[in-house]
Amino acid sequence: MMFGKKSKAVVAGLSLVMALAPAVPAFAATTAYTVDKGVTKKLETNAGSTVSEQFAFTATPVRLNQDTDSATVATTEYGNATITTTALSATTDETETTGEYGVVLPALPHAGVYAWKVAETAGSTAGMVYDTETYTLIATVNNADADHTTEWVSDVKLVKGDATSTTNDASNKVTTATFTNTYTEKTNDEGNSPLKVKKTVTGDQGDKTKLFEFTVNFTAPANVPANWTVNSITATPKEGTTVSGLKQNADGSWTFKAADAGEVTFDNVVVGTTYKVTETESGQAGYTTTGEVTTDTVLAETGANVTVNNDKANTVVTGVIVNNAPFIVMIGAAAAGVVAYGSAKRKLEK
Repeated sequence: MMFGKKSKAVVAGLSLVMALAPAVPAFAATTAYTVDKGVTKKLETNAGSTVSEQFAFTATPVRLNQDTDSATVATTEYGNATITTTALSATTDETETTGEYGVVLPALPHAGVYAWKVAETAGSTAGMVYDTETYTLIATVNNADADHTTEWVSDVKLVKGDATSTTNDASNKVTTATFTNTYTEKTNDEGNSPLKVKKTVTGDQGDKTKLFEFTVNFTAPANVPANWTVNSITATPKEGTTVSGLKQNADGSWTFKAADAGEVTFDNVVVGTTYKVTETESGQAGYTTTGEVTTDTVLAETGANVTVNNDKANTVVTGVIVNNAPFIVMIGAAAAGVVAYGSAKRKLEK
């Protein structure tokens, strides 16, 4: 069994060709026969994840009506049925991948009822939850000619669970056996990266000591590990930067304040979780704010770096000149009056 580096949320489906008409022999029992597309495997993952895994199944002989006069043929005499699979891969933008495989029955040399227990073999991929459901594949071999010298498989059916009898309740019969596997990974798994939120302040008038308030919201994806919620997400301020009031709220969101170069790392996030990053003072006090994430954005296994910048340019103060203009005019007029008075007085004295 081969495994890729990762695997994601996975659903497995197994569909078997049922009902081969007795009137038209399906295959000679003395040769191996493949139930076409006997197994269909669906691999489901969260958005933002990648995975590659070769899944494995077993078809183990079982004896129905064991220890009774109507006990079926011991198929161990003829070997296991086999299921050959190929690796399935899902990319970050592909949340479901499907593979279809045949079930090869061994040669069955005489009339009788044969059965195999079909199950998925659990692998060792971290983050993968393998299905434990089982199904029973039942093949009936009849004599196909008057001399009873040639046998044919006349019927193939699938029963959910471990069948113990050739007589099965109709509610147990299925046309598709479904194995559901779920794969999840987190940002702190090997090779993955976290979400980082950083504050920067620029511009001639930008106050690099001012603390700006942030809110980071998270929404869980469809597939999550057992006991994980958005409240399991951790947050760590970068050492040496100015971050204060970092806390997690009841809904799993985080709030904090950060000055220029302040940075917080969010980890233990399930890949596929969506996030938003908003600033309370966005666009206020003469600042131009850029870099906020205002719509739900998927956090992929490669992580994300969000930098919210506040820029405040230098401004020319013109109000003082305008407001003092009347006084300046009055002072100018007074000065002109003094000059005129002095000039007139000198003329009179002459």
